[in-house]
Amino acid sequence: MYVKGFIIEDDRGREIVALCEPPYAQPAKTFSIRGWQRLRLVPLRHTKQEYRRIVGGVEATLHDLLDHLPSSVRA
Repeated sequence: MYVKGFIIEDDRGREIVALCEPPYAQPAKTFSIRGWQRLRLVPLRHTKQEYRRIVGGVEATLHDLLDHLPSSVRA
């Protein structure tokens, strides 16, 4: 099984999707960030400052998730 992404809700109730990119599709990237509305992906339309805040929040959330997984699951 493969993880294809995570749906994360921010403090305003907006849902953000962190998609796991295949290594061959984006050699320098692991995740791409998209908005999520009614079961479909939509482009994010925010200022650079808002986008940085969203990416920082997604990064912190994924870090917390991975820190709380048992070591046997991560291997």
